[in-house]
Amino acid sequence: MTESSLTGLRKLYDKLMLHFRALRAMGKDPVNGQLTTAEIFLALIQRAMPSELNKKWENFIKSNISTPANLESFLEFVRKQIEIEKKVTFTKGTKSTGVEKCPTTLHEN
Repeated sequence: MTESSLTGLRKLYDKLMLHFRALRAMGKDPVNGQLTTAEIFLALIQRAMPSELNKKWENFIKSNISTPANLESFLEFVRKQIEIEKKVTFTKGTKSTGVEKCPTTLHEN
């Protein structure tokens, strides 16, 4: 192992240990099984989502105290956001003038 790869490996190890200590402090020790697979998936999925969606999720959880901040609730939230966006896109795509155009045969030339 080269000196630079050893240094990189040490930095990675230190970073991992920092995260493990933080998780342990929150009562979520991954070594002792206190961190569930669902919690890990939730963290990974949130990292893959757009930051705007994560901000909406945080606001939603803060304003809906009875909703648990878990994987199931997050996936349901994302599904509903997709439905909302589809409806908004559909609404923007249809222009409603209130006047319906009808073909007429009165003045055919």
